[in-house]
Amino acid sequence: MGCRIDIMSTTSSYLEHSYGKLSRWTSHKFRQVGGEMQVEIDPTLCEAIHRLKKRPELLTYALCEVLFI
Repeated sequence: MGCRIDIMSTTSSYLEHSYGKLSRWTSHKFRQVGGEMQVEIDPTLCEAIHRLKKRPELLTYALCEVLFI
């Protein structure tokens, strides 16, 4: 039973770390396109936004980058 909990804990930790990296990458991309008038949204960025919808606090953090440019 202890091994199963360790695996779940490790997996959860990796998932949290991945969401953090995805949020930082998305923020960076938002900063890159923030000043442009016509923006072509990269499909990868669309996928990142879709995945961050599961973590609204991280998506909000990334979106704030656009507002303060």
